[in-house]
Amino acid sequence: STDKGVLHVFSGQGQELGVLAEPVTPLAVRADAETLGTWLAGKAALGQRPGYAMVLGLEDGHLLAALAKASNLTVYGVDPDPAKVARLRQALGRAGLYGDRVCLNVADLADTRFPNYFADLVTSETALAKGLAGISLDEAWRVARPHGGMLLLGSPDAGRAAGVEDAARDPRATVLRENGLWLAATRGALEGAGDWTHQYADPGNTACGYDQRVKTPLRLLWYGEPGPLGMISRHQRAPAPLAAQGVLFVQCENWVEAYDAYNGVRLWRRPFANVVRRTVSHD
Repeated sequence: STDKGVLHVFSGQGQELGVLAEPVTPLAVRADAETLGTWLAGKAALGQRPGYAMVLGLEDGHLLAALAKASNLTVYGVDPDPAKVARLRQALGRAGLYGDRVCLNVADLADTRFPNYFADLVTSETALAKGLAGISLDEAWRVARPHGGMLLLGSPDAGRAAGVEDAARDPRATVLRENGLWLAATRGALEGAGDWTHQYADPGNTACGYDQRVKTPLRLLWYGEPGPLGMISRHQRAPAPLAAQGVLFVQCENWVEAYDAYNGVRLWRRPFANVVRRTVSHD
């Protein structure tokens, strides 16, 4: 097997069997779901950059597929009903979406066990038809990304958006009367979070980021890029990564790149030949 998803089979018989492609049965997504997926992706204001969506509560899977189609989001869905999750996994698998663009888990909607701060967009299929009963605003807020993560829980049919007005009493959220009725919230900076904007923290070289949140025990928040590729050995004293307003900036040998500091999504990369500085501590 390969990291491209291709399996190579060697029969020993000397004949070429060619490529066997797994058949794909497209999911016939309802037109209203496609329209809603486009609207939700637009409200999240991510453009075509990668990111993550969390769908709390599942029904027919049409919104999952619509979000995957309308954006470059990887869509995670959770529901407490194992039979429903199994059925949707099969349908999305046949459509060629499951495991690549959409992943589903069986979980309590008030305790999904997903990591903190990862979701660029939090929404719900269940809320579209049944209102917000059973949807935990605390859990939705916990998984939403600081510095712009958005919650949109409601329905284009205002008559089905039960519980939105009551939930909006929470100071973190407001009522959005656009395209129906929605409980809306955009997460800002974490209170007490610090920045590290220069090699030694700030223009005064204090070597203090003034962060009041990071405490032991420490746990892994995300993994993946940037990794060692392109980065400089620490023994050569290259510039340290910098962090400001939820973005991690990394200077490599021949490019500069930026990552979301909370979920690890690469926001951009700019080629810049020989940009690296070595022995910066001595300079």
